Amino acid sequence: MQYLGISNLIEYFIHVVNYENEEATKILEIAEKELRIYIALLRLNGYEGNLKVDFPCKINEDGTRTIYAFFEDKINVTDTVEVSINGEEVYSSYQGNIENNKELLAKALTNESKKELLILLGYEQNWINAYKIYEILKTNFQGEAELKKYGELKYFAHSANSPEAIGIDNARHAVQSNQNPKIIANLGVSYNKLIELSLEYINQNA
Repeated sequence: MQYLGISNLIEYFIHVVNYENEEATKILEIAEKELRIYIALLRLNGYEGNLKVDFPCKINEDGTRTIYAFFEDKINVTDTVEVSINGEEVYSSYQGNIENNKELLAKALTNESKKELLILLGYEQNWINAYKIYEILKTNFQGEAELKKYGELKYFAHSANSPEAIGIDNARHAVQSNQNPKIIANLGVSYNKLIELSLEYINQNA
């Protein structure tokens, strides 16, 4: 729920269909998973990804509700740009973002790997999550040889696997079987490139 002023209240719901006979806790689990893709969209647009869903409510056939608990969301607001000529709006960054996000979401939902990739973009930025993104891209978008042609990713995979290079708590492996990378990749720089490639892949029509 979001309170606007003193008397205005807006409720937001995730409508989960085809699970009418499931237990409330199962519906919550399903809703939380579906919400992740919208959290990813928020983070990609510079908002805090703090959308949250609590226990569900059931809408009965007569319109009454069986409420188990409430839905809640909190969104941090940023500025938008609007341009008008003679009172007519000719550009709105807000509207443009809405349309771009709708298109991105529609394409992600038509393909399971794209959907999982978009969800991962909303997760915490760390080596392990970054490598998951990298794996999806190299399997479905560009091969590893192609990915390593990008300067930002040339040493990424080697670095992500190396406990001696980035620490055992951060690396994908606990035991190092190869030498350290010649250059340790910068996680932030690599992550930005992975986001760029991920959006390119998701936006593909195929």
